[in-house]
Amino acid sequence: MKKNSFCCVFLSFFLLSGCSSSMDYILLEEDAIKELPDVFNYVDELQSTNTKYKGYKIFNASGKEKIVVISSGKDDVTLRVNDASKSSLDTSLTVVKVDEKSGQKNSYIAVKISEIVGAFSVLELDQYEEAS
Repeated sequence: MKKNSFCCVFLSFFLLSGCSSSMDYILLEEDAIKELPDVFNYVDELQSTNTKYKGYKIFNASGKEKIVVISSGKDDVTLRVNDASKSSLDTSLTVVKVDEKSGQKNSYIAVKISEIVGAFSVLELDQYEEAS
């Protein structure tokens, strides 16, 4: 009986771990953003009138591709993508705030992803440094 329980738990874990997969993404530089009027206008708004806004906005690119602009609401951090993943149920981007000035009034990143499947979320991780 214990063997059957162990096999069921192991099989469930194996199946669930295979459901989520990493996906490719591209960070858009300022030159690429200037070529996308909707994205450029939104980024300009983040730098002028909505400098404290923390959140994200999704834009359509070509085909199923999407562009996600994520803003921190702060000027004293830099955002970096830690992970991009999707499963049959959802799509998520995980970002890390690094204590490094970005030179922006509202630090942001623009990320191009292949598609959004199901629910979409942006997760934020804290970066910790090793104590010496």
